Amino acid sequence: MANEIFSVYEGLTLSEDPRTGALTATLKSSVREHLRSQFASMRVDEFSGNHEYVRTLRQVAHSVLPASMLKVLDEIRTGVRKPTCLVIDNLPSDDVVAAPGADEVPAAMKPTTVNENTITVVGALLGEPYSIAEEGSDLVNNLIPSLEDRLKLTGNGSKRALTWHIENGRHRVMFGDRDLSPSGVLLSGVVAPKMNGPKTLVANGRLAAARLTDHHYRTLRDVPVDLAVPVRHRGDASKQALKAHVLSGPEGLETVTAAFYGTMMSASTAELAEALEAFRVELDKLKIEIEVTPGRLVYVPNTYSLHARGAFEPKFDQNGRANRWLQRVFTTTRLDMFEAFYSPAERIYSVLQDENEGD
Repeated sequence: MANEIFSVYEGLTLSEDPRTGALTATLKSSVREHLRSQFASMRVDEFSGNHEYVRTLRQVAHSVLPASMLKVLDEIRTGVRKPTCLVIDNLPSDDVVAAPGADEVPAAMKPTTVNENTITVVGALLGEPYSIAEEGSDLVNNLIPSLEDRLKLTGNGSKRALTWHIENGRHRVMFGDRDLSPSGVLLSGVVAPKMNGPKTLVANGRLAAARLTDHHYRTLRDVPVDLAVPVRHRGDASKQALKAHVLSGPEGLETVTAAFYGTMMSASTAELAEALEAFRVELDKLKIEIEVTPGRLVYVPNTYSLHARGAFEPKFDQNGRANRWLQRVFTTTRLDMFEAFYSPAERIYSVLQDENEGD
């Protein structure tokens, strides 16, 4: 765009869109190959992603990443810089032509673990990487479309649009005194369609809120919505919705809690429904469209930015392997927020079990 701001540093180029708040860092090829040489040989513990592994990644990152990249990540981690999203381009990635089939182990489909190491190390520089047990047994979640899940509103679905939402919004209000929703969400590409791949959409909820009428803004602050349990976490279908305010916190620095897809969020009044629709319209106006391809990582601050994914038709080869494979990592500010919950492995927590026990 004409108003985009470009800056060139040793090892990378930064560009920022003042209108949408998107920040893009493009690494030089020499940096990419240096990262590959360091991360391709590092083993990933597929069932824990333990603390020692994350500490080792941090140590390596500080020795191989350009100082300018470390500075950007630290500014985002500390809140000095608040982009709508951060896109990092030209990262190392394994050369993979198809995602694993339903009965295949993802790690066996790739020659190295460079993808897992790369997404985890960026997460480790932005916060504390972790996962929810209901999303899988590994620190890095594999999002792969399947025929079985094609109509589901989950990361493995495809035929229905996964519209604007923050990740695990219910976790923000489920336990009263602690916000257990991710501080950030990282997505990276392993396999992508060669043409017409689905777009990941990102929009800044604070910027959208600032464009609302005062009446709609106040309604979203004062009247709570009902939030349902995320589809993949529904161990008990009878669970009641929880109340949550879409906008909370200081004006201009709001925390945004919303999920527009399916039956995840409902309004108790016509006035609230109107305000939600006005908010959705403003999010659409500010949307950033990103195709998450191999070598590209997207970080979305889950406190105030919402993301979405359009509907698409994945293709499958004769072995049932899809032509799209994303990986995802959650970050939090402090792991001890989860210390009271069941943990089947280091950095993996089940909040569903504790909620069930409290019924």
